[in-house]
Amino acid sequence: MVRNGRVLVLMLLTCSSVVAMQQESAQVQETPIKELAGRVLQHHLISYEHLQPLLLGEAHPLAQSTAPDLVKFAQQAVRVHKGIIRRLEKGEAFEPDEVSERYPPVFRAILTGQMKPDEKGELWVCSKECDGIGYAHVAFPQCTKLFFEPSTFEKQLTDEVGCLTQLRVLSLAGHRLAGLPDQLSGLANLKYLDLSENEFTEFPPPIRSLAKLRKLDLDGNRISKIPEALGCAATLTHLSLVNNGMRELSSSIGQFVNLKHLWLPGNQLKVVPPEIWGLKCLRDLSLSYNDLEALPDEICNLAELRTLTLEYNSRLKQLPPTISQLCKLRHLRLPIGLFVNDELKEQLPKGCTID
Repeated sequence: MVRNGRVLVLMLLTCSSVVAMQQESAQVQETPIKELAGRVLQHHLISYEHLQPLLLGEAHPLAQSTAPDLVKFAQQAVRVHKGIIRRLEKGEAFEPDEVSERYPPVFRAILTGQMKPDEKGELWVCSKECDGIGYAHVAFPQCTKLFFEPSTFEKQLTDEVGCLTQLRVLSLAGHRLAGLPDQLSGLANLKYLDLSENEFTEFPPPIRSLAKLRKLDLDGNRISKIPEALGCAATLTHLSLVNNGMRELSSSIGQFVNLKHLWLPGNQLKVVPPEIWGLKCLRDLSLSYNDLEALPDEICNLAELRTLTLEYNSRLKQLPPTISQLCKLRHLRLPIGLFVNDELKEQLPKGCTID
């Protein structure tokens, strides 16, 4: 589909026959024409980004092909695709008998109107075959929130999701993902991304370009460090890295200058880097279930802090006196065995509860 400058959507051929070619351009160019023809005729869907050079007469294996049927199929695909787009833009659903049963369930559901976002603009997907989800961009321009039920797919996400440029919320929790397709970097309006309960060992590169991202959930992965120069760092207000087994926080934590909520429970942190005390906007800091031994005096720099959670840090035996300078502190949760003396209690802000 060509929309907003992006060419990423799968194409429908006919109700009786569909073709597919989903290889990277470099791989396609190395493919012998007979093998390529066999694959095109065997599958059901075809990517428009590989058809465009052919139809424009540019250098492409199929353009030099001696198989005119492939060229004819390609041209027919574009015509049918444009017809689909016109109907979807008008809000006209297809009748079930107009859509082949061989199409992926999500694609069929979108075309027939059986899948629609609710009044909140939320679209829930539970099918393991998500090919065709890119058409939701045209069919449901009001859809701003996309949720894939856990285990909808495993280990690989269709790159068609990158077509849904209107999305503001995307949930990919619980799919054993270890990477994201580069196309997700085009989700320019995305504000909340849930990548929890997957198998990431690093911050996925595509998220570095999400300039409007506000909330990022990476709970339950295996991320060991925070990268330097993260493109979305300045816009993030919520960052959650619960249960990642992190042993240390690098100085790169200091790049999140507008962060308001930072959740780090369930790691193996022994020391809090000094850069964290430079996060002037921080309101909620959770460091429970770690191995902290002490907090530095610089904690007083968190002037906006409302909640500080330190539960289940058995080695933490005392608080720095400067904690009394957190004039906006309202909730202080401490590990068992750490007692605050009466003098420090008196110095804490009025109304601050200690649990």
